[in-house]
Amino acid sequence: MQQIAQDIGQFIMDLFTPYTFATVISLITIFYKFYKLIRDKLDAQDRATTTQLYQKFQDLSSSITAINDLQQQNYKDIQKEVLRLQLLEGMDSKRLSESEVRQFYDKYHEMGGNSFVTAKVQEYVHGLEEDQKT
Repeated sequence: MQQIAQDIGQFIMDLFTPYTFATVISLITIFYKFYKLIRDKLDAQDRATTTQLYQKFQDLSSSITAINDLQQQNYKDIQKEVLRLQLLEGMDSKRLSESEVRQFYDKYHEMGGNSFVTAKVQEYVHGLEEDQKT
């Protein structure tokens, strides 16, 4: 036990000699600067990576928004087309009353109907009015 205490004491005495102390301080300074350099490089890479990821997220977000807008427009177009087909098929089979035709046509017109359907509706309503007169 006494030998271990003497060895530790000798180690501490050797550590605090001017040459050894200067060497240890120099090594600690070199390792600290090296550590700081690596940390700064990694921080710069992290910032660059974060910026790139944020830009990719923004691009993805705008792509999703564009897809969503396109999907909503397609859904509205399909609704309008279904309404147009129901209206034309109902007039062709002569199963729609004048009020039903006007109701369907008003909905269709609000969605951006076209002149072809307008002409067909006017013909159909005029034909119904003629049939009622006779």
